[in-house]
Amino acid sequence: MELQYRRLSQRQQRQPEPQRRQRQHLQRQQRQQLRRQQQRQEQQQPQRQQLRQQHPRRQQQPRQLQQQRQRQQQQRRRQQLQRQVPNGCFYGKDKVQLINGETRSIESLRMGDPVWSISRDGNSLVEDEVIMMMHNEPNISTLFYTFKTIDGHEVSLTDRHNIPIFDQQDNKIKIKRSSLVTREHYLIMLNRKIKIANITLNNRIGYYSPLTLTGYLLVNNISISVFSDSYQVSSDTVQFVFLPIRLYYRLTRWIYGNNYSPFKEIKEGLHPIAQFYKDYQDKLRFLVKSPKYICSTIIIMMLIKFIQTHALLK
Repeated sequence: MELQYRRLSQRQQRQPEPQRRQRQHLQRQQRQQLRRQQQRQEQQQPQRQQLRQQHPRRQQQPRQLQQQRQRQQQQRRRQQLQRQVPNGCFYGKDKVQLINGETRSIESLRMGDPVWSISRDGNSLVEDEVIMMMHNEPNISTLFYTFKTIDGHEVSLTDRHNIPIFDQQDNKIKIKRSSLVTREHYLIMLNRKIKIANITLNNRIGYYSPLTLTGYLLVNNISISVFSDSYQVSSDTVQFVFLPIRLYYRLTRWIYGNNYSPFKEIKEGLHPIAQFYKDYQDKLRFLVKSPKYICSTIIIMMLIKFIQTHALLK
């Protein structure tokens, strides 16, 4: 070892004087930088202690602030999940009652199926009919709001789906989107208003959007609207906008018989008619605010255009 050290020192001594000076200068600079860093750390240490006293750690914060932060995080997570949710659809496994007494899941409904719905006041059954399935997504997982009543009935709807509820404060029936319904509201069943026991959020596979003549559907014995609030108008207005579809459906079935299918059926995805309403919803929203005779004329022209372009036919 001593021999190696001697050789190394001899090599260093053999180095030219400028190189040795340059190396020593670099070493001095490094030592100075280290001293400066140590001085900075010593100066910043009191400031850090002062900041810690002013802003204690999360474990030292009051319990209320911790709970508030947890609620904010849950709300952000819920909003992120809801970005992927469709506008307004039913869970495919929920059941509807056919007029002949048969029970059928929503995913199995077809055009022309006679189903029950409930009148707006909730006091009587109405014979209804499925016009088409506007949206089918059997393989996609979606966030649902599941409403369970105190007697065990439950229904699952996506975020923006409209649902009739009874508001006890105003003492009247209103239409609200699913995400705004609370346990203070009552759901509408035949001849009664039932209290909500709990509301849960869960992901389920398969969502569907049937369209009926009345704009309502009896799902698991609970009255539900078939529309969403994505059009930014009331359910009655959306029902009016879909008037050409209902007229065309009734007219063709009256001419060609009840076995005739005026609209093509899709197994997956958004129906062309629903896509049309989605693409032109801004113009349609403007039309419904126009005088009724102008609106009716334009809607009839739209119906003729539908027929000419075969958008509604097979």
